[in-house]
Amino acid sequence: MAKKHRRLKVVPEESSKTGPDVPPDEFFEMHIRPRLKSWGLSFAVMVVLAVALASWKVRAARRTAAGFAALDKAADYEELARVAREYGDLPPGVQAAFRAARQLLLDEKFDRAFKEFSAFIQDHPESSLLSAARLGMAYALEGAGKSVDAEKVFLEVARSASDAEVQAEAYVGAARCARALGKTAEAKRHCEAAISAGARGYYRKAALESLTALKAAKLALARKKTVKKAPAASAATAGDGAGKSGDIKASVPVKVPPAKGGGAVKSGAAGKTVVKAAVVGGGKKNAE
Repeated sequence: MAKKHRRLKVVPEESSKTGPDVPPDEFFEMHIRPRLKSWGLSFAVMVVLAVALASWKVRAARRTAAGFAALDKAADYEELARVAREYGDLPPGVQAAFRAARQLLLDEKFDRAFKEFSAFIQDHPESSLLSAARLGMAYALEGAGKSVDAEKVFLEVARSASDAEVQAEAYVGAARCARALGKTAEAKRHCEAAISAGARGYYRKAALESLTALKAAKLALARKKTVKKAPAASAATAGDGAGKSGDIKASVPVKVPPAKGGGAVKSGAAGKTVVKAAVVGGGKKNAE
């Protein structure tokens, strides 16, 4: 005979007190009231922090305004350095530190200026005046007569700067140092790079003027080398008694007018040298 299995009837338990059937007053007592204290404490902390932050901003704004007022009154290096020390990393302190280094540069205290600009770069690596400070280092080196080092720093600034005016200024400085070192070809390349930077201000004009001067100096040097050959030619004609003006005329450089009757030429020193050679080689004949 098969056994009969008794079927158990599952009786649902009483609904949990956290369920939807819990009355609102009981839910508040069970879940809201216990947390009110912690929520209130958190809100109070937030209010205190907000008030403290607002107060700090007000004080910082006042201190910044006072710093700029002191900066405007600073007239020499000592006063600028004092403002820089007093206001530190605040905007007026940063600007004061930069202006102090620049003042040393203007006072031609180049070694101290170089150190001040170097310190500024280390202390304020994120400053918007960083490129200007690096240019200041290059100017200080140039002023101290260290043209080789100055040219290197100028080129580093030019190649790392994103601003066209800064690039042009740096390339012009590098060209100036290269020319002082007698490196005319490099000076010309630096001027061309300054022009290609796309600047439209003072340093583009300076680069154009410097490039023109370099080309003029190169032309003058070529003329000078050409003129130096004239005495040798005139000595040869004096020795064989030829005295032909055509032999001297060939040594006259382009754009330098030939002498007429051994008279003076008003075209500069190179022209006068040619005139003298013409007189020796051709007697009183014209060089034409």
